[in-house]
Amino acid sequence: MIQKGIFLEQNQESDNLEKLIFIANSILLITVAGLINSIVILGVHGSAVAHSTGNASSFAIELSHGNFSYHLVFLISSFLIGAFVSGGLIGSSKYKKENKYGLLLIVESMILLLGDFLYFNDVEIGAYAFSFACGLQNALVMTFRGSIIRTTHLTGIITDLGSFLGQKARGVPVEFWRIYMNFFQIVGFLIGSFFGAFFFLEYGTIMIWLPAITCFCLGVSYNIWQGHFRKVVNL
Repeated sequence: MIQKGIFLEQNQESDNLEKLIFIANSILLITVAGLINSIVILGVHGSAVAHSTGNASSFAIELSHGNFSYHLVFLISSFLIGAFVSGGLIGSSKYKKENKYGLLLIVESMILLLGDFLYFNDVEIGAYAFSFACGLQNALVMTFRGSIIRTTHLTGIITDLGSFLGQKARGVPVEFWRIYMNFFQIVGFLIGSFFGAFFFLEYGTIMIWLPAITCFCLGVSYNIWQGHFRKVVNL
């Protein structure tokens, strides 16, 4: 009985640690997404590289006027290709420690730096690279026990928070960690967006290096942690 109690206690500690890691990752990722969104939107002459809905509407409006915008087609296509690459690297929307989140973040950081280099030579080509990177980031969707990280989809996060609060108000049992995770995701996105805009206005698109370096460090850190986790499992 004593051994069983110790096992249950250790299992509970492991469960709490797993939840904490997921919540921390979600807040960090969405803060980085806020940085990227604000810098790119302000830096590429208003091109909504992170939001394909707006580009699709703009394309349809241009088409109704008899204009076929190749620029908007390339923006939407590069976003789609980025999401495709992300889906291919991760292979699952369910949160798993062995998924290649670290590799994806490192790739994203490289694409952001490439986009910044291209931007200074050709604004439109730079925008396509940024759109590709945003597609990578947007497709990084993780599901964990019914909760979802939507890194740049603030509408979905606010919807989840409102839904959980509504259920709680009605007396439906809702784990509290789901509520505060969504709340801090929103705060993280706003903080990232604020500092992205602030630094852009001070230094320009060179500040895309800030989320790029952050993504790289997160990716490397995750790979190191993942390697340690695998060693523990093997032991």
